[in-house]
Amino acid sequence: MVTFNFDKKDQETDRDFSVIPEGIYDAKIEDVEERTSKSGNRYKRLTFRLFGPRAEKEKVARRMVWDNLVLLEQVEWKIQNLLYACGLPYEGTITLSDNWKELVGQELKLGIGIGEYQGQKRNEVKNYYTRNTRIAEPDQVEEKISKKAEKPKKKSSPQKKESEEESFDSEEEINIEDIPF
Repeated sequence: MVTFNFDKKDQETDRDFSVIPEGIYDAKIEDVEERTSKSGNRYKRLTFRLFGPRAEKEKVARRMVWDNLVLLEQVEWKIQNLLYACGLPYEGTITLSDNWKELVGQELKLGIGIGEYQGQKRNEVKNYYTRNTRIAEPDQVEEKISKKAEKPKKKSSPQKKESEEESFDSEEEINIEDIPF
């Protein structure tokens, strides 16, 4: 006997392909698949499923996001960053199985942006972050900036030594043309 679940809520979250708002989301790696591009380059297609408070807030929990990692030297930094974010070894010589199944089930954070491809907006994975990376909400950042601007500046004592006056703690305007390189 086969049972089907046609719950409308599940269908909406799994079949929604609208653009996900930019931000950093909790994600779990669902699948890694090797493919070959039209130009003949091998790449790994990673499938992520979003979850967590940010995904709930944006109403994108359970949505999937994909990232393609071309297996070329120019992209090694992104592969290394992915391994680091997953808590796996990322320095020296690393050996992964052919299908990278070590990554399936790993939880991390994704920096998701919006790009354009063939005239259509779509999501792009901009970066990977460790699961325990703390992310400040935009309103928290603005609040810290405004508090910092409100702090009174310390008055300098006229008895300061000349070397103390040249402290690098203060802001200074720099003319780009004065830089010797």
